[in-house]
Amino acid sequence: MKCRPGDSAQRADNQCTNCVSFGAQCTHVAALSRKNQGLTLNMRTWDKEALKVDDIKSQIDAILSETTPYPVPKDNRLAGALIKALAEYARQLEQQIATQDGASSAPASRGTSSVPPSNHGSVEPVERAMSRLEISREFGATKDVKVLQSARALKAELDPAHNIRRKAFWVSPEQSWEYLDMPHFAPLVFPDADLLDVLVSLYFQYFNPQICLIHAPTFRRQIAKGLHYASHAFGSVVLGVCALASRYTDDLRVGEGHHKGWVYFSQLRAVHGGQCLAKENLLWDLQLFPLMILYAYSLTLPNVARSLTGSGIRIAQTSNLHRLKREEGRLWSVENEMLKRVWWVLVTMDVYVCSLGGKTRATNFEEFDTDLPLEVDDGYWPGEPLSDPLNPWCQPPNIPSRVVFWTHHLRLVEILSFGQKTISTVRRGPFWDNIGCPEWGLNIARELQRSLDAWLDALPPHVRWDPYNLTPDSAFLACAFYGAQMQIHRPFLHEFSSAAACVGAARACAHIIVVYPIQTTPNVLLGACLLSSVLLLLHVKEGRLATKRDLEDVGRCMDRLEKYERVYRVAGRYRDIIREIFQLLKMPEETKNARKRGADVWESDIARPNIYGNEPNAFCDSNPLILPFPLQPAEEQVGEDPVDEFGGFAANLWQDVDLQRYLHGLEVWGGPPTGVRTDTFTY
Repeated sequence: MKCRPGDSAQRADNQCTNCVSFGAQCTHVAALSRKNQGLTLNMRTWDKEALKVDDIKSQIDAILSETTPYPVPKDNRLAGALIKALAEYARQLEQQIATQDGASSAPASRGTSSVPPSNHGSVEPVERAMSRLEISREFGATKDVKVLQSARALKAELDPAHNIRRKAFWVSPEQSWEYLDMPHFAPLVFPDADLLDVLVSLYFQYFNPQICLIHAPTFRRQIAKGLHYASHAFGSVVLGVCALASRYTDDLRVGEGHHKGWVYFSQLRAVHGGQCLAKENLLWDLQLFPLMILYAYSLTLPNVARSLTGSGIRIAQTSNLHRLKREEGRLWSVENEMLKRVWWVLVTMDVYVCSLGGKTRATNFEEFDTDLPLEVDDGYWPGEPLSDPLNPWCQPPNIPSRVVFWTHHLRLVEILSFGQKTISTVRRGPFWDNIGCPEWGLNIARELQRSLDAWLDALPPHVRWDPYNLTPDSAFLACAFYGAQMQIHRPFLHEFSSAAACVGAARACAHIIVVYPIQTTPNVLLGACLLSSVLLLLHVKEGRLATKRDLEDVGRCMDRLEKYERVYRVAGRYRDIIREIFQLLKMPEETKNARKRGADVWESDIARPNIYGNEPNAFCDSNPLILPFPLQPAEEQVGEDPVDEFGGFAANLWQDVDLQRYLHGLEVWGGPPTGVRTDTFTY
């Protein structure tokens, strides 16, 4: 315990107020002085009862130091006190070893206590108890209870008579299950230096701008220092980066087709909640989760993706990242900002992965209050050449930050998340009807549409969709916007307003897909292709307002999925689903259950113009594409009869086609690619 400075000198008994309150002997230590020759005061006036082990250890370290000669005390009394202290410390160690050996060789007698008698005059128990009085973590509404529990434990240790907790059930360091550590993995195998440099560049070109997961300058400096060879945690992150970037290179060293990057992904092992995580590796351990999730999604490994998402979120919550905020007056480090961004990436993936698979999410926006990422590009972070030392974390006002795109995407994800937690649940609670909300779902959809409109109006110009100034960020946000709109209104297709919103969003999304750069991460694009095509095919089947352009839009989606399916296995699955739905709606009843990848004759009915030209990355036309439905908030139609004005989604027209059962039974995910062994893969 640290004594209050100057308090002991003001009291008659030369004992500070804190030590008197705790009933402990005052061990107020004076500063080191030349008179004492580097020995602290309690070493100079040595007393076995008040001796602190840290003082002896510091003297031992000084004696054994090979760089600085140890100053032997000239005063015989000091030298004798030092020798006596070292001898007493050695004797205590011998007694402790003998006690442990006896306890391990002979069982303890029933009814006896293994707790050694404590010295009430020593302040070491107080120091140990105070060191365990942790109140820094947040526990929501129960954090006050946690503080009381810590104080209660402190009192119990200071007064052993009131401590009724048995050490066998509370403190058992010999039990291996309480100290699980990272297993010893085989050495990581990295790509060649030239290939590694290419893969890292590809990752930061195509993946990182859309998720803002890794700080590029820091990551490159760590690789240049060879940290991936020394640290298994950082090396795993490097391999995760290589696995994703392998999708965008034709180098045969990374594999071919769906196997691109598997040689790197198969070496990765994500940590789990039972392991003892080292604080110095926390950032890298968490960054590994999103990298593995993205790769598992491309291979249609649903269980791996969902398990990794849930595990990463739980570990992040254990580390208090769900309450991470920047406080005024406190230094905000680069690692803090990266940890915060990892949390948001995990939340985003939780929303999208569970939306595609129809599973329950691990997060809820009402249960965390982490700040949004700082809208500062990598080059302006503290310590970078372009940063301002006097004003850290500041983006130049005349240079728009690319992170603005990501923060607005997070706000869109929050809207979609609320829809999943309300209108897309498995069952509706009876409380809504009891409080007079019979149409609560439709009302929520309308309110969420207003939120989508407000989100769209708040977009900055440099990330807003502009057909005359195409950017990957604007195309990504537009595609995500229409995808969220379709997800929100899809459960209410029997309502004219929701059906019109879905069809309009599907048409606009299909046209955006045409100009979406092929050399861009298709995470949001693939799901939007599937949902848009399904809604448009249903609209064409019986829709009175359907046009031939709807089939052309489906053809555009099919064309884009065909280009992606060469590398992304999930794209091929989505394309097969669209083909099956088309046959289900077009063919007679006896041919509705057609086999996958059947005859391609049916594709002639879908207009598929040469929208890409001769170059694989070319756009459909040389002129800017004008969407038939401008990127504007959807307007609700009031006072119109859905039956008279729109019949595309009338329920009675679909009695002969059980699409709900068909879509529910689709094997969208399934297993890994043929030839890829996952029986030995652990995560």
